[in-house]
Amino acid sequence: MRIFISLLVGYSLGAIPIAYIIGKVQKGIDLREHGSGNLGATNVLRNLGLVSFIICAAFDILKSYLAFRLIGNFFGDNLGILAGFAAVLGHCYSPFMNFKGGKGVATSGGLILAFDIRLLIVSALILLIVLLITRRMSLASISVALAFPFIYYYFLGFDNLFFGAILLAGFVIFKHKDNIKRLLKGEEPKLF
Repeated sequence: MRIFISLLVGYSLGAIPIAYIIGKVQKGIDLREHGSGNLGATNVLRNLGLVSFIICAAFDILKSYLAFRLIGNFFGDNLGILAGFAAVLGHCYSPFMNFKGGKGVATSGGLILAFDIRLLIVSALILLIVLLITRRMSLASISVALAFPFIYYYFLGFDNLFFGAILLAGFVIFKHKDNIKRLLKGEEPKLF
């Protein structure tokens, strides 16, 4: 029962379509029909500007952070992690948006922040460096996902949750499969 509650709480928090809400409130648009069609912070930045991006990213981070904290306080950190991962899934596959959503980068960041801020700081630095060099958010996101298991291992070693780090990283990379195809073809647009 605790596992079910953890999954339900996490998924429900993650499924709140923040990018869609911001698009409707700010410009009366459905972001699924603009830009990349993705309901994540990067598409908000491209279509609605920096302030909306910051708001969207903050709320997307908060989804999994809250899931981890709420469930962790009641059932312990292991189920908190499960709830945080469920929030990432809810963000990417929201039932309110016909199971469409974002790519899970910011929401994964919220889970990482709740678990160990050191992992987030290093991950965010890698993301920022790759973004500034390549000007492509997708490549920055994929790069940090590839690096994340190594970051985890550096700080926390090889424990039971190491495989969770691999799973989370692999999921984020999977969500970027179309971006990877465009990157290989040289067709991926720059963010700035």
